Amino acid sequence: MEQDFPKIRKKASPYEKEASSQPLLDGPQYIAVPGPEGPRGPQGERGPQGIPGKDGPEGPRGERGLPGKDGESYFPTYKQKTGWARYTAKKQEQISLGAKKGRDGWVSFDLDASGKDTTELYLPEKSVALYNKEADRINLKHLKLGTRLQITYDFDFVTLGSNTELWLRSVFPNSERAYTSFVGLFKYEYEYRLSVTHFLTLEEDSEKTHGILPQARSDMNSLFTPLSITISVS
Repeated sequence: MEQDFPKIRKKASPYEKEASSQPLLDGPQYIAVPGPEGPRGPQGERGPQGIPGKDGPEGPRGERGLPGKDGESYFPTYKQKTGWARYTAKKQEQISLGAKKGRDGWVSFDLDASGKDTTELYLPEKSVALYNKEADRINLKHLKLGTRLQITYDFDFVTLGSNTELWLRSVFPNSERAYTSFVGLFKYEYEYRLSVTHFLTLEEDSEKTHGILPQARSDMNSLFTPLSITISVS
């Protein structure tokens, strides 16, 4: 009598298991290769502004610096302090000018310096009057050598004929050094109100002693009336 025995399965080898676990591909196999980069897209819209950050903690205080030196007021090399004064005429007097007047036509002029607009409130520190009424000239005795002066003359000028010339000068009488200016050629007979400024420098001790003498000259007969003299030093 035949007996049925169970069939014994043959144990697979490791190589067979590995082969059976690999998928079988039909046809040729391909390797993926990255393609070229495409064109860049348009830039997106700007996003909303972010919330400002909070201030960080305050840092420690730095060390105290060294004490500074005391400041000094500005002085030019000749140590002259600045200031000015204005002298006006209370009694306005006319002075005759012409080719035959004065010395070579130059006529000195002055004013009483007692008009209501006269002021010496802004004289240079430790200074005296800048105009000497007794000597009828600008006073320089207390100024330093090298001082710069700006002198402005205000006056009336009456021509008695057409085409009249007028000149003004500020002269150091001891040296004849002067600032001379041509005021103008006046075509018509008329009364003119004018203002002229001269610029000088004080360079010698003898000039301090004798001061500055204001003078006017005209080639034709005319009338000159000084109104005020403003003197600035720096």
